[in-house]
Amino acid sequence: MNIGVVGLSYKTAKYEIRENAFFTARRKRDMANSLMELGAKGVVILSTCNRSEIYFSFDENITRIDDVVSLYCKKLDIQDEKYVYSRSSKDAARHLFMVASGLDSLVIGEDQILCQVREALDFSLEAGYGEKAMNRLFMEAIACARHVKRELKISEHPISTAYVGVKFIKNETGGINGKNAMVIGLGNIGKLCIDYLVEEGAKEVFAVGRRGKDYAVGRYGNVHMTDYEHRYERLKDCEVLICATSAPHAIITKEAVLKTEKELFILDMAVPRDVEAQVGEIENVRLRLIDDIEKILEHNEQRRERLSIRAFEIVNERLSEFTRWLELSKFDPIISALNQKCEEVKNEALSSIRSKMDLSPKQYEMLERTVKSSLKKILKEPISNLKSKEEGFDAKGYALVLEDIFLKRAAD
Repeated sequence: MNIGVVGLSYKTAKYEIRENAFFTARRKRDMANSLMELGAKGVVILSTCNRSEIYFSFDENITRIDDVVSLYCKKLDIQDEKYVYSRSSKDAARHLFMVASGLDSLVIGEDQILCQVREALDFSLEAGYGEKAMNRLFMEAIACARHVKRELKISEHPISTAYVGVKFIKNETGGINGKNAMVIGLGNIGKLCIDYLVEEGAKEVFAVGRRGKDYAVGRYGNVHMTDYEHRYERLKDCEVLICATSAPHAIITKEAVLKTEKELFILDMAVPRDVEAQVGEIENVRLRLIDDIEKILEHNEQRRERLSIRAFEIVNERLSEFTRWLELSKFDPIISALNQKCEEVKNEALSSIRSKMDLSPKQYEMLERTVKSSLKKILKEPISNLKSKEEGFDAKGYALVLEDIFLKRAAD
């Protein structure tokens, strides 16, 4: 049994391509079913705004990684395979460990990706695409991520402008949960701000910008596109405003904001300003600029660089344990066959004894336990040796010897 991953991410493909590669629940099932037809044993699909990946376990003699890449591109209508990466065996496991731990994220150490990895596994199990190696891989990756987060607490020191901005608003306002927010400007920062606002529990988010229509519609039930001309009308219902446009002049004026009756927190992340400086003079309005969060970003980035060294060490430690398990799992069929052979020998022996002796139920039960225990003792040492961790030990050769002695010869 082997494992593989095929996918694309923010590192290999622009947003427009990643958007087309987004997996809905229906797409996940279609892809998983097609992979099963190719010979995959188990499938887990991880789809976020920054990555679209399929993980699968397979028999090396049946499934070829190149075939999976071709299927991936065909299903998602990706015209050029240069955007797609593929890895197998230890490299595939390492990739997932890095992803789950937030070390492969746009925001190093982000918390959200771990939840998404867990949800991807849950979907696979519920849909019937789970399998021993896949399940173990994802559970070990999740455990590794928790280890990294518990020991290093990297996620407490984010470096994404959008992430820090939303967290800054949360801390300054006492929380975003249940509040209405508006985001003006739907470039990368604005779109990420929407993601984080939704994650923080914003009640309604009004998205203003020409490039945001396809992003907002259908992605979140509480995100609504708002025409630029109607921004002030909607702003009256909001407690939070984030501006991140590339406009050469202010698009939020003091005169218009004066009509807002609610307490309003504004974070202007644009350069030059989107919001007139005089807006900050309004009594029920708090105005903050991108300079207010840049010092936080700089400090966090330096600290993360130091912490990430230890994070990689943790990944390598946990990865070694998993790859050892994966290597030994290749011998599961022969171990299962040995146990089955013991069961057959036990049943034959008991059947022969029972035909020659009149045993009470209690005597038969005691005899069965004795025979079963004796047979297990015979196999205990060979199986233990098969799982030996000694350097240079030829486990594959040893497995062939066991098969020859206990199975083939016994069959003869």
